[in-house]
Amino acid sequence: VKLCEEFLTRAGVVQTPISELHQSKIAEVVKAAEDRIEMAGDILQFEGFFVTAAELDLDEKAFQKRLVKPENAGHLLAEYVKILAATDDFSAANMEHVLKAWVEQQGIKIGDIIHALRVALTGKPAGFGMFESMQVLGKEECLARIRVALEKLEHAQNRVDA
Repeated sequence: VKLCEEFLTRAGVVQTPISELHQSKIAEVVKAAEDRIEMAGDILQFEGFFVTAAELDLDEKAFQKRLVKPENAGHLLAEYVKILAATDDFSAANMEHVLKAWVEQQGIKIGDIIHALRVALTGKPAGFGMFESMQVLGKEECLARIRVALEKLEHAQNRVDA
């Protein structure tokens, strides 16, 4: 964790002195990433966890594939964000339970939303566990990131319609 902190500060991702919040988040990311971090510098592939919703860069190819192309992705995310807003326990186990229950209730497959959700939350098409990602980000950041992604999606759809 200390070595990862050094890489994140050298890259300008986090500022020194490192806040307790960032120290805690770095430890959580390292734990969740497990063997995806073989060398301390590998933490930089998870830099999106250390920025705000407004600062998160969404991978454009993944955004197009997972949010723009599927015609119901935006609708599903907009509905799911309501469920998240009413959820207090953001532990990975509970987030998995909440999503699976909602998917079953909607009569859809988990793949209909989880890929769009990952891109909205992490900006990337792949990473460590989705539910662990949600736990690391926390409720307010998850809600903010989904809302930013939905705004970007609306803007992209308006450009196409124009």
